[in-house]
Amino acid sequence: MCFSHYRLFWGFVAAVVFPLTMPTQAAIINWSVPSNISGDSDVITTGTLVDARNMSQNQLTTTVNGVFFDIFPIPNGGNGISGLNNIFAFAYNNAESSDTAYGSSNLPYSSLSLSYRTLLSSGAGSSPGNPLTLNLLGLTNGAAYLFQWWTNDSGLAFGGVNTTTATATNSVTLDENTTNSDGGMGQWVSGTFTATGTSQTITFSGPRPAINAYQLRVVPEPGSLSLLIFGGLTIVHCRRRK
Repeated sequence: MCFSHYRLFWGFVAAVVFPLTMPTQAAIINWSVPSNISGDSDVITTGTLVDARNMSQNQLTTTVNGVFFDIFPIPNGGNGISGLNNIFAFAYNNAESSDTAYGSSNLPYSSLSLSYRTLLSSGAGSSPGNPLTLNLLGLTNGAAYLFQWWTNDSGLAFGGVNTTTATATNSVTLDENTTNSDGGMGQWVSGTFTATGTSQTITFSGPRPAINAYQLRVVPEPGSLSLLIFGGLTIVHCRRRK
């Protein structure tokens, strides 16, 4: 009976692991409910950081809630693709990027920490409404990931009344200024997916789509983790009985 449990456990592992080498289509992202920007604790620290980027015109870095956001320079008025080999690629047309224009000196935005304001004051958008496309690269097929992104226009430099929709089969829409007032703040959201290949594409669209920052993290997959733990406990129990 214990031997049967042992075979069943490793049969499950084989069924899960072996298909991971097969090429498949991009995964579906399951989005959470959008949250209003409120403070450093907005930045999720669950799991292990893969990559975090601060969209800006020049080269700005910042650390928020212990997460280091590296540079992601987007040329203002540019058309093209920016990125790093095997990390990310970002496609844009008629980009409007800035290091400071997305921020404000008014409350409640000005009450945020300096590091968080650095993250949210910079960003990139497209005034003609051209979609922005982010391609996450170098993923591990079958691994579970969490993706978090922000849209914010506190100073109303770009209207402050726009929304941006992120789509990866499923869609979620964020408001860049929830009060439509100078000093108001935007929103962030997270989404989870299991990689079905080595890349994941996310499209941002809207009247003037904008993104200030994003991060990608590897997280445990609850279902698989529970089954593996159960299988391991079964083996231990069988050995004890012997």
